[in-house]
Amino acid sequence: MTMPDSSAEEIRASALRYIRMYEEGGITLGDLRAELAGMAELYEHVLGAEKDNYRHLLRTAADARELEDVEAALTLFRRAEAGRRSA
Repeated sequence: MTMPDSSAEEIRASALRYIRMYEEGGITLGDLRAELAGMAELYEHVLGAEKDNYRHLLRTAADARELEDVEAALTLFRRAEAGRRSA
C-alpha cells in the first residue's frame, strides 16, 4: 500500500531544500548525497512502481560509489525538471 501524495510531496520538498542548500554552498556534495540517499527507500515505498525524476536522483545518491555520479544525476535531474516545467 502506498502513502498519500502529501508524503511524496514532503519528500520532494525536502530534497529541493537540500539541493538549494548545496547550490548556495551551505552543504557539501557529500552532505547532499547523504541526505538524498536517506530519502530513497521511503520515496520508493511512497511511489510503489511509479518512476519519476526524483526517484532516479534519490536512488543514484543511495547507490553511487563516486560523488561525480551524484553530480551527474543532479545535472540530469535539473534538466528534466526544467523541461517538465516548461512543457
